[in-house]
Amino acid sequence: MTTITIPKIKKEVPLFILFLAVVALLGIFAMGTRWIYGLGAVTNLSDTRPWGLWISFDLAVMAFSGSAFSLAALTHMFHRYKYHNIARVALISGFVGYISAAAALTVELGRPERLWHYFFYWNTHSPLFEVGMCVITYLLILTLEFLPMLLKKLEWNRMLKGIHFFEIPIVAAGIILSSGHQSSLGSISLALPLKLHPLWYTPMLPVIFFISALTSGFAMAILVGLLGMRFFKDWHFKKGVFSGLGRYLLVFLSITLLIKLGELAYAGELGLMFENSYQGKMFLIENAMYILPIIILLIPKINKRRPWIFRAAALSVGGLVMHRFNVSFVGLAGAQYYPTWQELLSTAGLAAIGIILFWLIASNLPLMEDEKEASSQ
Repeated sequence: MTTITIPKIKKEVPLFILFLAVVALLGIFAMGTRWIYGLGAVTNLSDTRPWGLWISFDLAVMAFSGSAFSLAALTHMFHRYKYHNIARVALISGFVGYISAAAALTVELGRPERLWHYFFYWNTHSPLFEVGMCVITYLLILTLEFLPMLLKKLEWNRMLKGIHFFEIPIVAAGIILSSGHQSSLGSISLALPLKLHPLWYTPMLPVIFFISALTSGFAMAILVGLLGMRFFKDWHFKKGVFSGLGRYLLVFLSITLLIKLGELAYAGELGLMFENSYQGKMFLIENAMYILPIIILLIPKINKRRPWIFRAAALSVGGLVMHRFNVSFVGLAGAQYYPTWQELLSTAGLAAIGIILFWLIASNLPLMEDEKEASSQ
């Protein structure tokens, strides 16, 4: 007789998770009002300002999810196996991030009951069709990458061996899809030459979006890894993992900053950042959050200390959020726009759901492997 073992689920729930659960429920209520009453009743969006807080949230979360393909490439393609455990953490971050982004898209677009139309009525001339297809396909790839951890917990060893046989093709497909998807997000903004401010409009936007996603991948891996070590007692990483990620972060931060400022200098628009305008000030804040972590990571006395590596990563993530926020919000011409409480609450709810989901996975699945297990993969 075949039996199925049901794994134990962690019962202790921290207070902050209960608080986030309340935020999530309120967010679901706000999302419900949007689906029932439509955009006009719950947002301040308009025909001249069709992009708002939800799009900015989407762009930022998808960039954070770059940690999945950044660390997957580092571990599996470049054989840096000391990053194996942090790559598994990054995979969960990316998996949860893309679930949150897909949920945010249903709020932005509305009519979730018609989602199935997307698979049968293709608009191949729209760049958003490619973006949507990449989100769906990459989410499927992340699910397949996530399955081994779930199967190990369930002790379904035969199926686990079958998944491991296809591990490298799955990882390679994820890296290719995510790379194309990240650059295509920047390509969408190229359709707005008359609406996007010159400080952010550039033919290099697809490259900037791709490189910044790689950058945020290393930064998010550092943040989640170090925070996880405080909240989960069984989390452990090899010596030099975080200082190594800091070096990769330094390289990609520098490349991103050079491309952004170099393109502005080439176009003769570098002086725009010093104009006494809202956009100029936001651009300066955005790039200061790239420059500060570069300085931190260049100082030998502190660039190997975890607290300073954490600060550099946090600033880098802040800079990326500012860039995506500026491209999709601050830099766009149109009617004055301020998010409504429904937009703010639904966005907070989506973020809370993502954090709760990550906590559930990290608390109940074996994310950490010892050296023998990692080397046998």
